[in-house]
Amino acid sequence: MKKYKFLFLSAFLLVSIVCQSAIPTGYYYYLRGKKKAELKSTLSEISSPLVVLDYGSGEGYTWQGFYKTDRNSDNSVKDMYSDIVRTFDGFKSIEGMAIEHSFPKSWWGGYENTTYKDLFNLYPADAYTNGIKSNLPLGEVTGAAILDNGKSKIGKNGFETTYTDNCFEPSNEYKGDFARSYMYMVSVHQSLVSLWNSPMLTNTTYPSWKPWAINMLLKWSRQDPVSDKERDRNDSIYTIQNNRNPFVDHPELAEYIWGNDTTSSFDYPVETGSFLISPRRMTKLDFGLLYVNTNKTVSVNLQGVNITSSVTLSFTKQNTPFSVNSTIISASDVQNGYNIQINYNPTSVGETKDTLLIQGGGLTEITRVPLIGTATSDFIVTEPTNVTP
Repeated sequence: MKKYKFLFLSAFLLVSIVCQSAIPTGYYYYLRGKKKAELKSTLSEISSPLVVLDYGSGEGYTWQGFYKTDRNSDNSVKDMYSDIVRTFDGFKSIEGMAIEHSFPKSWWGGYENTTYKDLFNLYPADAYTNGIKSNLPLGEVTGAAILDNGKSKIGKNGFETTYTDNCFEPSNEYKGDFARSYMYMVSVHQSLVSLWNSPMLTNTTYPSWKPWAINMLLKWSRQDPVSDKERDRNDSIYTIQNNRNPFVDHPELAEYIWGNDTTSSFDYPVETGSFLISPRRMTKLDFGLLYVNTNKTVSVNLQGVNITSSVTLSFTKQNTPFSVNSTIISASDVQNGYNIQINYNPTSVGETKDTLLIQGGGLTEITRVPLIGTATSDFIVTEPTNVTP
């Protein structure tokens, strides 16, 4: 099974080399009219990674991602931590380099979850610098530095007076990069709020940052605008994880959530292209355990914006136990909202996986809804319902 996974990821990444992405139509539709905490929470709903590579070296692992996201045209590594030039050898890890959790993994307990593997927080880094950096917060070094290699500094923090212990300071050309990575982490992965343990953070969903930290991150974001390097990396990660860093696509979001525009709602531009608002990204349907030759139906709302023609529904497999009440939905029904009835009627024992495909109507991308169901002929014990004293 592992072999097929690697083959799929390898082919997926090779295809993506020539398929750089723009922002998908409708990706940020749900941000319109929101502000502050609600705006931040919506980012978590729309921009969480759908797929993550395994952590480590080799095909299907982090270093294959780095090969796509952090490689210069001369095959050298884009290293934001030192000036030492190192080159890629395929998808292998590189001697003297580490997989750096920019937002330190110890800040959420080091659990090897999706957050642990998210490429938006992982960078190839000089191992020596990374080792000294450890889990230090970001800051602006004052006085004699413990380390200063021309690109990274480590020493006492001199930004404001709340936190004055050791910190990590990137070079000016990358301060915006780090600020937008950190903003992404506390927004997209805000479900880990109860675990956060850092001099920069509070255990709150909003604002998440201590005042001195957000003041510094806003300063860095303003002084170091989004670069082509960040845009290219954002597009590359999208081809791998199917999610984006909103603060790279729309750096002004930082102002609406924490900065000068928190009293205003985010005025996202009206879109003219076709897109679905339901089912939303990351929608998956699990029909659970069912007896053979019985049926279960799940209703899913289908609704789109700027739909120009009929939308078709199909499945990736033939002779599937899944079916829908209609395979062609008119443009007006999709615009107004239409309830798709998805049926699962297994005729044999075992687990079945399939994918519902939604396409047409002017949509530029196929929406895929993974389906899973399990059938048995054995006795089933179910949870009690309508329990009374």
